[in-house]
Amino acid sequence: IEGDFSWLSARQTSSNPMQNPNSVTTTNTFDADSSVTWLATVRPRVGWLVTDNFLGYVTGGLAIAEVQSNWSMTTLSNTFGMVLIDTWTGHASSVRYGWALGGGFEYGLTRHWTLRLDYLHADLGTQQLDVAAPAGLANTHYINVSTTTLVDILRVGANYRF
Repeated sequence: IEGDFSWLSARQTSSNPMQNPNSVTTTNTFDADSSVTWLATVRPRVGWLVTDNFLGYVTGGLAIAEVQSNWSMTTLSNTFGMVLIDTWTGHASSVRYGWALGGGFEYGLTRHWTLRLDYLHADLGTQQLDVAAPAGLANTHYINVSTTTLVDILRVGANYRF
């Protein structure tokens, strides 16, 4: 069984202009960013000896991370020469649970020292948020936004065994 904890600065940002299909004079811009501030995993590691000092392995188990997401949609309308701008915003921050799967190699340099290279993929699921309309709109509208968080890590390490 292996466990690890990592502080991360992983961030994904996107901006997508969208034409409103119901109006040729309305343009929407959707902006989103998600970040993972830390990631922890607990998983068994199963391996096979390729040679006396070279181990290949696979691993999989539980992944836990803090995920923060921000969304905004800006609507620009040009109706009869009047320009109207509305901005819808939302934020979610939570500890997400998911799964991790990966594999790697470990090479024994000496009786106590090994070098290791491994890859880990973590799927932290989908986070949903209902983004409320800006204050002052006559109708109450909501936009349902969802973000799927996937993390891919390639690690190089050195181990000392007592």
